Order: sequence, then C-alpha cells, then structure tokens
Amino acid sequence: MGRDTRCYEELRWLGEMSWLVFDETKIYGSWSIGLETEHGGSHGFGTPVDVDLATLTARIAEAAQDWFTGYEHTFWPVASRNPLRLLKPQLRNGRAVWVSPGDGTVMCSIGDLCK
Repeated sequence: MGRDTRCYEELRWLGEMSWLVFDETKIYGSWSIGLETEHGGSHGFGTPVDVDLATLTARIAEAAQDWFTGYEHTFWPVASRNPLRLLKPQLRNGRAVWVSPGDGTVMCSIGDLCK
C-alpha cells in the first residue's frame, strides 16, 4: 500500500511515511498497526492476528484512506474529480485491490497504483 502513495503529489507534503506493527497479542489479542509521517502525524488501528495478508492489506489501505481524508483533508486515491470519487480498497478473489466506485471495476492490485 505504501507504494501507492509515492506518485500522488497531494501526499508529498506528508514527507516520509512508515508503518509500524506492534505485537499486542498478550494484552489485547491483536496487532496494532500504525502509520507515522515525517511531519508528526499518526494514525493506528488494531487487527486480529488470524487475518490473511490480502485482508490485512485492504484494511491498511482503508485505514490510510480514512486518515488522509478525515484528518489530513487529502483525497486519495482519486478515481474522478468531478464528481469527486475515491477508489475503494476491497478484497476480491483473495486479492487486495482498488475498485472504481462507479461500476465496481477492479483498477489494480493494492500496491500497483503508480505503475
């Protein structure tokens, strides 16, 4: 998912971004996943440890999209500007993908937006 942010000019002001994973299975029975940015922004969420990689990837993409839109006022990734529509992260046939909100077409795998 991090690769998908690199080609979007709207996100460059955030600087370097890093994902952190904390093993909190002994306390909460889950992992905590956090995103930190160079300018001090951060966002995190918990997820059960028994999810597969594709599901986790789609959840991370959704959490990042929610944070960018809700807290940083940056719309990403944009499917269309008029009307404004964002691609949606989904799980399709065991793959984490970006989907067009209009017709549900799979645009690409999460991680391949900038290709």
